[in-house]
Amino acid sequence: MPEQIMERPVAVVTGASSGFGEQIVRNLSAEGWLTIGVARREDRLRSLAEEVGGEYEVCDVSYQTDVEEMAGTILSRHPAINLLVNNAGEAMRDRFIEAGDCMDTEDVMKTNYLGSVWMAHALLGGLIDAAPSADIINMVSAGATITNPHSGPYAASKSAQLAFSRSLAADLRPHGVRVHSILPGKADTEGHPQKTSSSFFSLSKVMGTDVETVADAALSRVGKKSSEIYVPKILRAVAVLNTAIPVTAGRAVDKLFS
Repeated sequence: MPEQIMERPVAVVTGASSGFGEQIVRNLSAEGWLTIGVARREDRLRSLAEEVGGEYEVCDVSYQTDVEEMAGTILSRHPAINLLVNNAGEAMRDRFIEAGDCMDTEDVMKTNYLGSVWMAHALLGGLIDAAPSADIINMVSAGATITNPHSGPYAASKSAQLAFSRSLAADLRPHGVRVHSILPGKADTEGHPQKTSSSFFSLSKVMGTDVETVADAALSRVGKKSSEIYVPKILRAVAVLNTAIPVTAGRAVDKLFS
């Protein structure tokens, strides 16, 4: 009897042209996954797809109609989706009082929060078809739960993404789709370059991380029950303090992260 050829599991990764997304595509491909990178920069996507033997789709996830069209194209080729990684993100570090207008705030909200909503909705049928071998990983940020006056609009978008992720985990549990929230600390990426602090006691030195560590932590959750992971883990304690004493914690984070 001929040996049955097993199809590769399929992963869709947004924000795949650099940073966490690119590293996650590389890691998944090395483990035998078929990866579909999604981002706005076609040259980067094409190069990565050719390197790892994957596929790509050019899409700006801040536009719902584009997401729906792109998802339809993917599902026509791959009716079952085993993994969706919502990683596309846009940084905004201006203090609210210094911001010129609210257009940037709207753009950040559409990319960081609504992009995750639209991607999950557009690929939901494919994820349910792949269940119970289906996961959604939402790349959030420790900024969603830790006050920082330098990133109010960004933190708000990530807080919304985290709340959605928590709700989605409960909503999809009966359908066999697991949902994970990854909350990294400061990591130096193209989209989120970090300043080097000269302070010996800077929290950014103690609680920072890197692209490889975050990618490994995110993919370690695939196939496991829904979860919420801080990278590094010590950030969970900071988040708890921020909830208990938000004003005091906010002042401390502002000083120590500078």
